[in-house]
Amino acid sequence: MNLINSADAKRETILEVYRQVCADTRAYMELRFKHFGTFVVLTTLLGALAFNFQPIKPYRPYVCLFAIGLTVLFWLLDYRTSLYHRTAISLGFNCQTVLESPFCQPPKLKRSLPASLITNLIFATILLFWIMMCGVMFLEMTSTTPGNAQTAERPSTEGASEKNKVPTTVPLTTDLNSKAGGLIRDAQPGAAPDRREKAPASR
Repeated sequence: MNLINSADAKRETILEVYRQVCADTRAYMELRFKHFGTFVVLTTLLGALAFNFQPIKPYRPYVCLFAIGLTVLFWLLDYRTSLYHRTAISLGFNCQTVLESPFCQPPKLKRSLPASLITNLIFATILLFWIMMCGVMFLEMTSTTPGNAQTAERPSTEGASEKNKVPTTVPLTTDLNSKAGGLIRDAQPGAAPDRREKAPASR
């Protein structure tokens, strides 16, 4: 009788452990989905902010650095959660083996790539993309320094100033010609000032 009671108590204990393991497995699975969904939303917002919002154009490299740190953080969170998820699944299988309940065995599915590998590939691709964009933007910042910008704009400014200059040679030449003509007339021999004698008034 004591053996039966002890066996029943052991079975009840294992069943309780199995229920807790199943609850933990579902919780870790939901947590992984929540982490990945939050990561996708934040990555989309950062991408829209970095490439479509013009007022923060000088700060785009720093947005990319923030996105790199965020990607690494969520990747580590997903990795740690996946470890707990696998541990819970293995404990559940052990409980099923002890309870000898073949009806609880999950169906065997043929899959070429596991979900964790696909998730890691997604994180690695996004991280590589942000690293490349950050490098390109930092190169653009170093190539467009204020000194280079002023040097590039100087020829266009000088050309515009030359185009806006008003020619002053024509009025100056005209004035010189008029003065020279007056001097030549005054220097001619026998030239006398124009003194017209007034006719005597008739009486």
